[in-house]
Amino acid sequence: MGKNICAKKNNFLQKAAYLIVVCWLLCVYFVLNYYIGISCWNYTMQYLEHFSATFYWIGFWMLACSYVIARLVGKILPAPVVALLTKVGAYWLAVMFYLILIYGLWDIGCFFFSWLNQGVPVITATAYYFSSFGKISLTLVGLLLVYGSKNAKKPVVNHYRIAIPKRTYNLQTMNIVVASDLHLGDIINKNRLKRMVEMVNELNPDLVLMPGDIIDEDITAFSKQNMGECLSGIKAKWGVYAVPGNHEYLGGNIKETVLCLEKAGIKVLRDEWLKVEDLFYIIGRDDPSGRHFQGNKMRKNLREIMRDIDETVPMILLNHRPIELTEALQAGVDLQVSGHTHKGQIFPNQFITSLLFEQDWGYYKKDSFQLIVSSGFGTWGPPIRIGNKPEIVNIMVTFNDSSYSAKP
Repeated sequence: MGKNICAKKNNFLQKAAYLIVVCWLLCVYFVLNYYIGISCWNYTMQYLEHFSATFYWIGFWMLACSYVIARLVGKILPAPVVALLTKVGAYWLAVMFYLILIYGLWDIGCFFFSWLNQGVPVITATAYYFSSFGKISLTLVGLLLVYGSKNAKKPVVNHYRIAIPKRTYNLQTMNIVVASDLHLGDIINKNRLKRMVEMVNELNPDLVLMPGDIIDEDITAFSKQNMGECLSGIKAKWGVYAVPGNHEYLGGNIKETVLCLEKAGIKVLRDEWLKVEDLFYIIGRDDPSGRHFQGNKMRKNLREIMRDIDETVPMILLNHRPIELTEALQAGVDLQVSGHTHKGQIFPNQFITSLLFEQDWGYYKKDSFQLIVSSGFGTWGPPIRIGNKPEIVNIMVTFNDSSYSAKP
């Protein structure tokens, strides 16, 4: 009885904390958008002849609120409306990001120039200078959106050749394909998924691994577009295996998501392992998000998960986030595949991800432990990529080989 009361109390406190965080983020979001709205008006719109301020602000807030509306009340709106709001709002997130950078740097620069010159403006505040800056800024952002949108729809295959010194009988090489961070939903739709399945099958994989963020939170679009049937078209000798990412939990329906994926022929591993054809192990780690979105569910320690594993057999680990690398090394893991970072997705965010993670993209080796982090196939939020490319990873593994492994 006491345990149930404590569990309910903890659950209530978690929901209250989550609500506080959401409210705080919304406040920050609207303050930043107000700053953009004011800046855009001051630098551009007020200089356009006969342009109505009322019309401007109505249109501005419709754009700024579209993504929030789709996320908060999307379940009570018609599906086509939600899809439209999501796409418009997602592009707005990119516009918002770059305008904050441009206007912020401009305003900070003007402030310091003015301060250094004892309050005398360096540039005369005329309509010509302000409107020119505003037009250039909006044009630059528009060009970035066009480029980033096209780039996000041109996935590449990155090939790696690695060696695992452990012997596995009757198996000298293995062809692994990794597809992470699909974010299937209204933006990364069934047509994009079909292309991914085709690319995977063209590589003729022995094994397909999907380290998380397969479905983008809400499973509605996934179900309505019958994406599960499309996913079931992946062909691999030893099957398709996945782990949950943070976005599978953010939607609040992890159980339904796992059922959808397993119905599509994908084995989802959540702090568990299995041995494939008595040749090698696949170990799947649950995502830490479960602690916050599934009743304080703590994921297991890696050593606890691997308690009954024969460490002389090759071990492949799926972990959505490229974290806890030392733990994997000490546990004797041979290869870890991860995603999550998107390699920043939008420039210059890759400088942030490179600081947050020991390895935010590509190949990493320490002793016998090897890690490959994918930038992912899809996108989250803005459907654009700048400074990186969407990818599918192809790993050719050679067993019983102690030679140094590296990307060719």
